[in-house]
Amino acid sequence: MITLGKPFDYGKNFRETCFGFYEKDGKILLTKNSIKKEIAMVGGGIEPNESHEQCLSREFLEESGYKIKSTKSLFTIQCFWKPQNKPKMCSLAHFYLVDVFDQNITPTEVGHNPLFVDTLKAKDLLPLPYHKKAMELYYLYRKTNSFSEKDLNDNGYCPTCFNRQTNGLLFGDETQKRFYQDSDIECVFVSNPRANGHVAIITKKHFDDMASCPNRINHKIMDFAKTLMTIIKDVFGCEKVYLCTMCDGVANHYHIQLIPRYSFEERGSKNFVKPRQEYVFDKQKFEQTKQKIAEYASKRR
Repeated sequence: MITLGKPFDYGKNFRETCFGFYEKDGKILLTKNSIKKEIAMVGGGIEPNESHEQCLSREFLEESGYKIKSTKSLFTIQCFWKPQNKPKMCSLAHFYLVDVFDQNITPTEVGHNPLFVDTLKAKDLLPLPYHKKAMELYYLYRKTNSFSEKDLNDNGYCPTCFNRQTNGLLFGDETQKRFYQDSDIECVFVSNPRANGHVAIITKKHFDDMASCPNRINHKIMDFAKTLMTIIKDVFGCEKVYLCTMCDGVANHYHIQLIPRYSFEERGSKNFVKPRQEYVFDKQKFEQTKQKIAEYASKRR
């Protein structure tokens, strides 16, 4: 979940909604309310006992006259904000990619009309802050029908934080590769390792690099790294474990990598750039690593 604004106690001023992206020939479908004289994304509040898909189907008929064919969940935005002339509130908005049937009818909600606008100009027409943020993210998604680490980074989004906030939309579900976590750090097997047993230690809170991270957490990371080097050698049978941190880009997330080198491999810095592989889950080695680092962590306390 992506959060906008500084969280506050909103009491009963809360609204959960669903909205959809439908694009055709470079234009995105919005809705124009002739009564309120507003332009908005198509969607709205979730009614009691209504699923997200049911909400979208109803709202699209009400506000655009289009019947939904299919939906795909993209992301959720939680927004703490103050609407004009209204008290502060929290909006929880779920955003979907939708496909619709070609033929539409007159919108069933009075005052609403479908409006197709140039997709790249839509953000400037939308007054709600979470609609603007959603459209900004959609711009990145629509390039390849997926989110790329490079595009997110180049546009100021931390890929690691984005993946956490969107339940693995970018890198997939990392929880199955995580063998340790606490309030400061998490330790995971890398999803595209350079060697069997390749591990990353990642801060929970966002820091750009080691220089911006508090010394207490840096010391902890180094302590865990030292212990994990021994554990990786023991569990995976490698000869050495190389340590590196390369936090580069506009919005990278501080982490260090532990890359094994095996006896059949040449020594040297080329091990930092070995070809990426596909991660293969090994239950026995995963559980061994998890148990050993848990034992260390309990003693460290």
